[in-house]
Amino acid sequence: MDVDAIDLGMEVQYEADIPVLKLAPMKVFDHRRLTGQRSEEWLRLIVPALADVADVQGEFSLSIDSMRVPLSGSKQQILRSTELSGQLQLHDVTTKVETPLLAAMVKVLADQYGKTPSETIRVAKDADIHFEFRDGRLFQEGLQIGFPDISPDLLCRASGSVGLDRSLDLILQAPAVLAETQKGKPGEVRFKVTGTIDDPKVVEMED
Repeated sequence: MDVDAIDLGMEVQYEADIPVLKLAPMKVFDHRRLTGQRSEEWLRLIVPALADVADVQGEFSLSIDSMRVPLSGSKQQILRSTELSGQLQLHDVTTKVETPLLAAMVKVLADQYGKTPSETIRVAKDADIHFEFRDGRLFQEGLQIGFPDISPDLLCRASGSVGLDRSLDLILQAPAVLAETQKGKPGEVRFKVTGTIDDPKVVEMED
């Protein structure tokens, strides 16, 4: 099947008498330009920092490694049983701090550095993100977020999951310039991000 120049290799198999749609590995997008359409709604699950953001610049590439979708049951059952894995590359993506999640992340980092919260962030520059969707949540690792207005070299790592209900379970790791280790070397500070995309809670984690 060819949909908008995307070759889809699909087949239906039966597992315990239940029809299951399976998708062969494929390249979905290659350096596709991000638009202002709320940053492509599906993208918010992989990169929650882009959720509901209208002002975003950059490109992305997307590859699917595997997908399994049962074709029987209620909508909720199908979503819960769907499995998906793949790779997302973000190419020099920048955006404005205009959502509750971004504002919360920027504030805790600005406080760490004793700086005024920035207005612009670099979500990634050629970052490779591996993602898996299972049990109604999308898990990812490899996301890097830069805050050039706070510090030119400040690069944070984020991992964890986002639910279809917009709930968050993320870990944000950042270099702790002001809070040094007992050995006198720069340490690392970690934040737990919970709540929802619309109402995030960011709390520093204890070692």
